[in-house]
Amino acid sequence: MGTEIIAEVAQGYEGDPKLAQLLVQGALISGADAVKIQLVFADELCVPSYPYYDLFKSLEMSDSVWIDLVKSVHDFGKRIYFDVYGERSLALAKSIDADGVKISTTDFYNTSLLKQAFKNFDNVIVSTGG
Repeated sequence: MGTEIIAEVAQGYEGDPKLAQLLVQGALISGADAVKIQLVFADELCVPSYPYYDLFKSLEMSDSVWIDLVKSVHDFGKRIYFDVYGERSLALAKSIDADGVKISTTDFYNTSLLKQAFKNFDNVIVSTGG
């Protein structure tokens, strides 16, 4: 595979399944080869006493939403990658047939997460800056 254009949705969906679907559809019709979206579970990113815990909690969506997003992308003949931040998001990405995952800079030394990512996915993006 040569150069791959990945449309970054990030957390732009704001925890809203309809907005997530619209952003993914926009990425697909843009001509990108793949879509990448942050698969957020608050407890993987911070502790409940963290000032922005509720913000991260508001980004969480049900597994069925993630399943539908993957199906939409695959039905369009494209790939979908997820930013994962721990074992729960990594396991979900695997179980719903994501095409790959991204490990953030903050998890660069999380060898357990990295090993599991490389064990379960052919496509792993490891961020080294940000």
